[in-house]
Amino acid sequence: GGANWTYVNQNTTLSFNEVFHLEPLIDTICDKVIFCGDNGVILRADSCIATLENITHGSAFTLSSIQFPELNKGYAVGGDTINNKPYIVQTTDGENWTEIKFDKIKRYLTGIDFIDTSKAYISSMGGMVYRFMVNDALPIKTGFEDHLYAIRAFDSTTIYAAGLNGTLLKTISGDTTWTEIITNTQKHLYSLYFFNKNSGYAVGEGGIMLKISSGGDQVSKVTTGHNVPFYDVYFKDENIGFLVGYSGRILKVDRSSWVELITQVPSGVTTPLNEVYFANSSVGYIAGEGGVILKTTDGGDSWLPQRTGTQNGLLSLYFRNEAEGWVAGAGVSILKTENGGGAVISPGIWEHQREQYAISLYPNPASGQAWIEFELSERSRVVLSSWDLAGRQLDVIADEYRHGTVKYNYNTSGLPKGIYLLIIDIDGNRQAQKLVITK
Repeated sequence: GGANWTYVNQNTTLSFNEVFHLEPLIDTICDKVIFCGDNGVILRADSCIATLENITHGSAFTLSSIQFPELNKGYAVGGDTINNKPYIVQTTDGENWTEIKFDKIKRYLTGIDFIDTSKAYISSMGGMVYRFMVNDALPIKTGFEDHLYAIRAFDSTTIYAAGLNGTLLKTISGDTTWTEIITNTQKHLYSLYFFNKNSGYAVGEGGIMLKISSGGDQVSKVTTGHNVPFYDVYFKDENIGFLVGYSGRILKVDRSSWVELITQVPSGVTTPLNEVYFANSSVGYIAGEGGVILKTTDGGDSWLPQRTGTQNGLLSLYFRNEAEGWVAGAGVSILKTENGGGAVISPGIWEHQREQYAISLYPNPASGQAWIEFELSERSRVVLSSWDLAGRQLDVIADEYRHGTVKYNYNTSGLPKGIYLLIIDIDGNRQAQKLVITK
């Protein structure tokens, strides 16, 4: 699967942050996938009719996470990252979405995880967690202020959250009392994977990998031998897992013995890799920046690139089986393959595509300075600014008219280590680049 990909123009230029798959909730031969992304767009893909359908009108906000606790009842959360404002939409029929507001929710929301059909937990900026019920939401002060990037809720008494500066939190004695799990690191944690409520892994900045055991009573560092950020971790079974991250890095983890055996697997690319997913024990896929999709058919021992026809960043993966799957990403990118990469699905919607600029940001991670470079075929107004993840504008690097080869230098020496956003506005066409600062 994936040897041939169909480019589906979903009639939007927005980024997609998460894919939620409905098949576990639906007894059908058709495959249904929900995408959510910038400007409140929610799209539904249905393999029986081979189209992507826009099922919400959109708004000025970003949707970062989506879940369906029941067949047709779904919720999506996110907000305005620049102004740190929340946004929640719901559907009761899988088609029509409406905004719901709660006075007690006041921050940008990063993730949602349901523990049953009526109760979920939401992570947010500033260390806040919300207990979310159908008609109410209660802010829960964790006692910590670092941004939370990942949340995993098993039930009302066992919830994990991870984020900035090595923060790893867990509930004790119910969801209102939180304790910090000592990680002995200040490196940001970007992703969590749990086998069960007692054991799992966290990965993040600077090659960090943490093994979580005994419900967090034991946390130990796994030596990866690498110092680049890892953005995702996924285990295809109890013993074999993979880390993917910056500069095309793929690490294979074998935990079948008393200590994890880490080996690097060649990727053949140097672009950041954002997500890894296995359809079964043999066939897996990796999505990355620059339109990269890598595929393995031997359980991850080797990976080969697939031809996607796009240069946009690809962020999220879902595969129904080893041959049929979707990938969603930045700009107007939703790609689909089926039947082993043979016959392709005809796109259901073809509309005008706003221009997407190939922007180079290097070095990334950066220490001291970074360069932003791109080409403009005609004279355009360029506004380049930097922001932190709390939505604060830090610098206006440029505001001028340019054409031809455009290159800017950004002095990062005054920035603490962490993740920042560079917003490039070209005649009103805004694109974002993630910049990692190391010291």
